[in-house]
Amino acid sequence: MIKNKYSSIIYEYVQKVKSTFGNELDMILVIGSSCSGKVIENWSDIDVILVFEKINCEIIEKLKCISNLYDVKIGTTIYDKEEFYNKRIDPKTYYHLYLLQNNEIEIQYLKDTFCLPVINSEELKKVHQLYLNERMHIFKRYFLYENLTKQQIRDLYKSIYILMKIILIIDGYYPKNYEEVFKLYSEKYDFDLFDYETFIHCFKENNEDYKDQLLSSSKKLLKKLYN
Repeated sequence: MIKNKYSSIIYEYVQKVKSTFGNELDMILVIGSSCSGKVIENWSDIDVILVFEKINCEIIEKLKCISNLYDVKIGTTIYDKEEFYNKRIDPKTYYHLYLLQNNEIEIQYLKDTFCLPVINSEELKKVHQLYLNERMHIFKRYFLYENLTKQQIRDLYKSIYILMKIILIIDGYYPKNYEEVFKLYSEKYDFDLFDYETFIHCFKENNEDYKDQLLSSSKKLLKKLYN
């Protein structure tokens, strides 16, 4: 039922974006948990990469109106054709283009005249090595706070996930969702499996156990990364 809800929203969103922008639109690619079917109600977002011929304020306002039609947050990364061709793109986009090239995910829309940039494995690793440095600095900041707010706890959870995913990518593994990231990281690096489903359940129910579980895993990860 939940998957059907997300699938319906994705289908409707794609159709609205295509009909609204017509020839201005070059690509729609749904990424993250939504593209692998591993969604969690009242938690998972729908992440989308869009490419346009040109970006302007009118396009952004129209996109905002479309996204606001849904009760699921739609996280949108947008590019114009030139910056996309020249690979002025973020690590997340690099990664999903690589998955797309290797038939690990499906594209929702591609204009006939639009060519996707080619991403090779060495380039992907290089981009993520730089990204790892950036995310490590963000991760360490959480340990400087005396008490973390609920939002900071959620952000810390995401930071752990991103760090594990980056390390897996650098080492040649290509997980597509939270479940695969935590399972693979546990198997490959002898790390306690993080029970993300219990964490999310406790977090949504305001059960304080979620803090202990997350902080414990965070400290173990920090220690492992600096050993």
